[in-house]
Amino acid sequence: MSIFENWNAEEDYERDMTEADYLFRLDQEEDRDTEREEAMRATRSVRRVDYEKARKTKVGQTFSCPGCAKNVTKRSYQHTFCSNKGSNNCKDKFWNSTDAKRSIRALTFA
Repeated sequence: MSIFENWNAEEDYERDMTEADYLFRLDQEEDRDTEREEAMRATRSVRRVDYEKARKTKVGQTFSCPGCAKNVTKRSYQHTFCSNKGSNNCKDKFWNSTDAKRSIRALTFA
């Protein structure tokens, strides 16, 4: 079975496309997807570092919210985000964007 069988020439905007052109375009799309995934992975790791800094901050000191980067004074040992309720829920936004499984699930409900 060839990958070419999944391609429908009538639906494609370039009717003169050959199988080689189609495979080349697929490779380009895969490269773009890989670059996008690497960028997301780098962003996730930076945000996790911000989360760890917020967790290690002592009560009474200021920290940067890992969800929105707003400066917040830590009120208790478990205070890590500026909010966890309502429409500006930084805690859920943070976990939905840093955890790959949760981000897919969050998109389902969005």
